[in-house]
Amino acid sequence: MATIDRDFIRQYVKSPESIILRDISGGNTVLKVPGFDVAIKFGGGVTMEEAVAQGIVYALLDQAVVRIPKVYHFYRDSQKNIGYLAMEWLDGAPIDLQDDIQSKALQKTIGYLASFPETFQDLFIMASRKVYFSKTALQAITKQSKG
Repeated sequence: MATIDRDFIRQYVKSPESIILRDISGGNTVLKVPGFDVAIKFGGGVTMEEAVAQGIVYALLDQAVVRIPKVYHFYRDSQKNIGYLAMEWLDGAPIDLQDDIQSKALQKTIGYLASFPETFQDLFIMASRKVYFSKTALQAITKQSKG
């Protein structure tokens, strides 16, 4: 697999081969990177805090119950004020509440999520020993937090 870093993100954000999944005018864009199981979300509203929170939730949740995309890399272009979040691509479809099997799976998921602490701070404390970031992700987070 290719190294998913700032250069990788720049290449595919500009690539006409990338598949745009969502593009909200004035908001964030999500695209699928062709040939890789990678999605990139970018825009002014994409933040380091979102990347960190997603990494924590990924580490805490049972992926057999709730699938959360693994964070590969985050960086923020301070000149353009745009955040870029590269994550695992999870293929899926919207839930059909009329389907009994999907409806029961959703109820199971809601019950599972309800078993967690109510605040993000409590989740962060729970995750403090479970979350591991790649060296690249840690460098990006450290650099971002320094300014």
